[in-house]
Amino acid sequence: QIKELNLTYCQKLTGDIEVLKDMPLINLNLFDCRNLTGEITPQMVEWLSSIEVKNLNDCGKLVLTGDMSELSITKVDLSNMNTLEGDIEVFRDMALNELNLKFCEQLTGDIEV
Repeated sequence: QIKELNLTYCQKLTGDIEVLKDMPLINLNLFDCRNLTGEITPQMVEWLSSIEVKNLNDCGKLVLTGDMSELSITKVDLSNMNTLEGDIEVFRDMALNELNLKFCEQLTGDIEV
């Protein structure tokens, strides 16, 4: 099975990144794949958080959606997703030990704990 996927600068690729979610990746690089999109559901959050090294900067529209209380993990890592949209409020009152949103420049919301 593929463990590393590098599609950097594949700007003409289209589709939803959800099709990748069953791949047991440890490294995912979709940098500058501007036409890839996706809804980042709780299931997608768990999959993305399991990937050790990832870069989804400059992808197309990625949107946090769904009830994050369904998460079965305590470490959320959505780093390097600078087109990810949504409100960080979805993570409020969750039993998280770690929340990494580094370079998630489009996220909004109040970070008050």
